[in-house]
Amino acid sequence: LELYKKLEKEVDFSSGLKLNGALSIATTKGRWQELKRQATTAQLFDVNVEVLNIDKIKKIYPIINDSNILGGIFMPGDGQADPIGVTNLLAKAARKEGVKIFEKSPVEKIVKKHGKVSGVIYPDNPQILGPLQINKDKYLLGENVYAFIKDLRPQDKGTVLLLTPENKIFLEWGFDGSVKDFSKKYFKPQLLKSKQLCEKEQLIGEWTVMFKGYEMSKISFEVLPDILPNEENHFVECEVAYEIDITKP
Repeated sequence: LELYKKLEKEVDFSSGLKLNGALSIATTKGRWQELKRQATTAQLFDVNVEVLNIDKIKKIYPIINDSNILGGIFMPGDGQADPIGVTNLLAKAARKEGVKIFEKSPVEKIVKKHGKVSGVIYPDNPQILGPLQINKDKYLLGENVYAFIKDLRPQDKGTVLLLTPENKIFLEWGFDGSVKDFSKKYFKPQLLKSKQLCEKEQLIGEWTVMFKGYEMSKISFEVLPDILPNEENHFVECEVAYEIDITKP
């Protein structure tokens, strides 16, 4: 409650907090023993709580039906708040401190480093363009992007273009349905001298995927500024890209 009151002043936003106090009463011996136990525990933690007899209860709540009441406890500092108001208050205070909030973004894994959250791995959320599919819509720097084309017909032949947020061609990937009806590609957005990509900021943002010659239809995915743990050294300086032919050992 003290946090909510403090944040309301700092960000000038109301959580709907009302400190009306909380009154609990007992009408059975078991309940009365439980309330007195709760009061003792609260006092150990310096919580303001009062143990009340019937007369004191009626002073707080005059219209109460006091038949069968054995006693009660009252916490004057207790209250209630609007759940939506609290959520927006915390979000506004967090944004003020530089926190970025992503809504409707389920995560597959929370990544920690030195005891703190350093990033999250997003679950599959396929982006589809005809026979072409990218397995996610969000990636960390250092994550592999998996793309594939399926159900190709013999006459289907062309090139897939992958463009960086600066609209530079990062990858050209050819396919030929007369050779095989399926093609897949793993690639990792990275710093490359050959592409004049020497700052990690050039990789962050929305990437575009399209068929060459059909620029009106496209899909996209986002590369986030967080780096996958143990991949930090790949985003310090430009690297040289090597083309490896696995059919020739």
